[in-house]
Amino acid sequence: MNVATLGAVCDVVMGQAPPGESYNSSGDGFPLLAGAGDFGTLEPQPKRFTTQPSRMSEVGDILLCVRATVGERNWSDRRYCLGRGVAALRVHTARLDKGYLWHWLASVRSTLEGRARGSTFKQVTREAVESLPLALPPLAEQQRIAAVLGKADAVRRKRRESLGLLDDFLRSEFLEMFGDPVKNEREWGTDLLGNLCSRVTVGFVGPLTDKYQSTGVSMLRSLNVRRGRIQLDELMFVSPEFHASISKSRLLPNDVVSVRTGAPGVTAVIPESLKEANCADLIVMTCGTRIEPQYLCEVLNTRLGDADSIAGSTGAVQTHFNIGSAREVRIPVPPLRLQKRFSDIVRACEKTRSELRGAEESADQLFDSLAQRAFGV
Repeated sequence: MNVATLGAVCDVVMGQAPPGESYNSSGDGFPLLAGAGDFGTLEPQPKRFTTQPSRMSEVGDILLCVRATVGERNWSDRRYCLGRGVAALRVHTARLDKGYLWHWLASVRSTLEGRARGSTFKQVTREAVESLPLALPPLAEQQRIAAVLGKADAVRRKRRESLGLLDDFLRSEFLEMFGDPVKNEREWGTDLLGNLCSRVTVGFVGPLTDKYQSTGVSMLRSLNVRRGRIQLDELMFVSPEFHASISKSRLLPNDVVSVRTGAPGVTAVIPESLKEANCADLIVMTCGTRIEPQYLCEVLNTRLGDADSIAGSTGAVQTHFNIGSAREVRIPVPPLRLQKRFSDIVRACEKTRSELRGAEESADQLFDSLAQRAFGV
């Protein structure tokens, strides 16, 4: 099989930042891609424009992030101005299939990341990109490989889209049943969160590095809390003895937890499967008899978790969600039967979510197996 360097079979157009005074957000000129922050799932979602473009992509180019988040890819669906964090790969179609290159780039991302240099922001040079060795089977074989991987990748994307649609469905059902909890158009009676919960406390605050161990009691942190769910990736553990010493913040199934800093207000419910756990730097709420955990979770996410910050009673912007703020949040209190009906819907969605995640893992395994066979990664 022939092997060529990437630079021999496509042109690598490295980006260059246009003059700062040419930037605008009103749509004047060409859309500007500064880096991976302007990338979408497959095509860019630029936030700024420039009237003095420097380096440009062409329709059909593969856009490659070469700074900070090295290796992210998008398709150029129109002409874009390339900032210094993005390069465009323009394929020599007589020797290389675009789809084959697209999937191959994913397989060598770690290699490309290893070539990045820089103390503040890692960046790869043109030479580092152009010198990547690429196996070149006959063009027809490249097209066959790209078609097979494309179908497998489409299955993966549909699984992820389905999970996103499930989240959208839950938010829609909540608003249909209860209305906007901020505007409270249904005129439900309200009460302070501190009155609705039998417990409002805070997780352990302080250094924990020397307390972590490979097994033991689960110790949830802010990165484990996503909107409406607990993410158990990167879960840390502490000893049963330390857990017992901070029993005030012990987590029980159906407790509601909110992030205090970073993404303040993002809220989830502790699942039944997490029988013994504690937490660090989270607000912990145990619901009383008048409020359902899943309902409270969605109220807090709607009111607080979608915002970049939380406004206190004075209207001042805060980047820190504390116990005082939590207790003073005013919550609409609809009939308990409606809250319980919403909880039933959440449980049904979680069962579907679990099934979809299993299907997503299977699709990922299939794609990885096919990529291994195609590229030997």
